[in-house]
Amino acid sequence: MEEGIVKEEEKLEFGTESLLESAKEPFVGEVIYAVYPCNCEMCQKGAGKIEGEPPKRLHIKILPYTVYDKVQHQWFSPTKTKLSRWGKLNEKLEQLGLIKEFKENGVKAFVGKVFEWAWIEFPVGVGNRTVGCWLPVRLLPAEEVKKLKTEKFGEGKVDLS
Repeated sequence: MEEGIVKEEEKLEFGTESLLESAKEPFVGEVIYAVYPCNCEMCQKGAGKIEGEPPKRLHIKILPYTVYDKVQHQWFSPTKTKLSRWGKLNEKLEQLGLIKEFKENGVKAFVGKVFEWAWIEFPVGVGNRTVGCWLPVRLLPAEEVKKLKTEKFGEGKVDLS
């Protein structure tokens, strides 16, 4: 290629409007599994890598309706710390007006709910250490869920009630 000549084969998008805060794109998905403490095969594999007693964790599986094709997983270890995945989950449940339901019904309150999920990173401990996790940022209304299920799975293939 000659010096000073630029060839543009595809349009390149400039600007910050379409840039995400995280490398993981937000998505809409239904909680299909929520167990505490979880002893599923995946959790057992993870526990085998830890010395001593494996931690008790809430394991959530999310069936994506948008963006992703594979089930997304998130684990939460109950703690007394606000700056933790557990603390951030509880903050989001409070913001969404769902904390009372979860206090009354426990983890089973997750199953069947369809949320918009965002990968949120936040500082923990001292220094510049950050962690991230999938957190629910919006509970979708039934009409929107029905529309998304139909788009994702087709009419009649899934119980839309």
